[in-house]
Amino acid sequence: MNTTARSVNYVEVIKDIEEFYSENAVNVWCPVAGTHIKFKPLTVQQFKKFIELQVAAGKDEFGVVPGLQVIKEINNVLVDNGLDYGEKLLDSLTVLDRDAVILQLRAYTKSEAEIVGDDDDTYVVDLAEIVNKLKETNFSTKLKARTKTFKFKSGSIAINMEIPTLLTDQNVNDKFRAHVLPKIQKGKKHVEKEAEKILSQVYFLEICKYISSINITKKDSDITVDFHDLKSFDNNLALLESLPTKVVSEVSTYMTDIRDYKDSVFNYVNADDKEVPLNVDVALFAGI
Repeated sequence: MNTTARSVNYVEVIKDIEEFYSENAVNVWCPVAGTHIKFKPLTVQQFKKFIELQVAAGKDEFGVVPGLQVIKEINNVLVDNGLDYGEKLLDSLTVLDRDAVILQLRAYTKSEAEIVGDDDDTYVVDLAEIVNKLKETNFSTKLKARTKTFKFKSGSIAINMEIPTLLTDQNVNDKFRAHVLPKIQKGKKHVEKEAEKILSQVYFLEICKYISSINITKKDSDITVDFHDLKSFDNNLALLESLPTKVVSEVSTYMTDIRDYKDSVFNYVNADDKEVPLNVDVALFAGI
């Protein structure tokens, strides 16, 4: 019996694949947003991109620019795969929600992951257990935002803090990338000379992300400095560096409290029977 080979209609194939993704969407829990959001499963192409970024980061001595590119790529994946918010997703989720989403999408693909610990031992981690713990552990509303007021003789300074959204995080990263890239392009020797300055700026940029605004109140004036205003980014960063160290310490404490929550959920048990924080990054996608 003769059969005629039928040519493949790739447009139809792509439509079928998209239909599969939509029907098999992952219902992801976002702890800070306090809601479930549906995401399409990760594609092979996205896995491939994550592996490429991991290799690039491993080749970079400082890892600053590749690290920023990793975050941007993950944000792109969340926007592309999210079925509910579109571009608004970046301003709807926080950096902590991002880790939760990535972990759950990774666990959906394969519930186990091989993790190389700080002790250089390799551990097989059950991601499903971490996901269950994430869904069962309430995120305190007190951690979503915090205000600390410092008084002085003629008035007060109030530091308003909150977990940065993905949009805030990306905007600050883009500003920093534009500032640091010309220095890195000058070569390894120049980067080595500037290493301390670059790394210290990374620290202060992270501090900057967690400040939403600063209010300076006096008897005859009330000034609000919006730290999310990109037009004033350089001025805001300079203002941050001129503030008392006690202010920076307060923001750092807030960041530590958030990290403590994260580490209490995102962790695994090592050979010494101790809970070790799990890094949620592209390294999780190795070995799939």
